[in-house]
Amino acid sequence: SYKLDKRKLIISYKVKNISEDKMYFSIGAHPAFNISNGDFLEFEEIEKTKRYFLNDKGLIYKEEELFFLENKIILNENIFKNDALIFNDKNIKSIILRDKNNNKILKVEFKDFPYLGVWSKPNLAPFVCIEPWFGVADEENSNQNIEDKRGVQVLLKDELFSYFYSIEVW
Repeated sequence: SYKLDKRKLIISYKVKNISEDKMYFSIGAHPAFNISNGDFLEFEEIEKTKRYFLNDKGLIYKEEELFFLENKIILNENIFKNDALIFNDKNIKSIILRDKNNNKILKVEFKDFPYLGVWSKPNLAPFVCIEPWFGVADEENSNQNIEDKRGVQVLLKDELFSYFYSIEVW
């Protein structure tokens, strides 16, 4: 569901298992925002995190630590040369998109989302996607059993999954 509260859009997910069996699922967003040369993302109080890398089939094939310079990622054509930035860090609770003059453009807040994708297509269109997720791409060496999939969510009979994220525009 979507709710507009002044300059903040609140996007809510509710999933309920009405079956007798376990229900496996993943859920996530894909909002895209217009950017200009020199814009950057600011991560609040994050100096380092773990990043996953995707192969040409969209499968996770490695992970490594990523260090931030002053909690920032400058949005340029090089940052996405290896596809999306995919994070698994519950300490990342929000991202602020700022212009090259350090003015706030918008803030995406996503407390308790275990995964985050940040993506763009360099030289194709001037946008960046900030994607809060409950789930992530499969791994290259996956056994292809959904119950073993990294990040898969599980609901038992009559359980409810309820989370939200927001986009605030300045």
